[in-house]
Amino acid sequence: MQKILLAGLLILLLAVPAPAAEKEVAGVFFPLPEGWSVVEENTSGTTSTLLLRQADRRTAIAVMVAADAGLAPAQIAAELASVTGATADPVEREGQYSFPIKKDGQEGVCFLAQSNGRFVLVSVLGELPPAAPLLEGMRCPADPGLVLR
Repeated sequence: MQKILLAGLLILLLAVPAPAAEKEVAGVFFPLPEGWSVVEENTSGTTSTLLLRQADRRTAIAVMVAADAGLAPAQIAAELASVTGATADPVEREGQYSFPIKKDGQEGVCFLAQSNGRFVLVSVLGELPPAAPLLEGMRCPADPGLVLR
């Protein structure tokens, strides 16, 4: 009887999907789907960065969480657009900003959210569809205003 119960328990454990890995940067969490890896993590003062790359190297995501230095979101977006290779001006939607970028011939897009004295910049370089699960699964329990919409 114990062997049957043990066998049943093992079958149930195998049937339950394993939770996806998750990566955190300054309290902002991203799911890490299979095929994605962490390339670099860094924290310097109030700025934390995370670089993720898809195994086939078609898509990379850079995340930066930093203090907003009292700047308005539009100012932050304009400053970041000027240093990230923006190919157009930032566009505001629901209080958050996005702008297209081009780096080393590869196109991408940056997304910016700001809340409670901090901002998060998520830059996607390469193909956007592979990045969708990471962006859609983004969460920040301590400050939901930093989550991209």
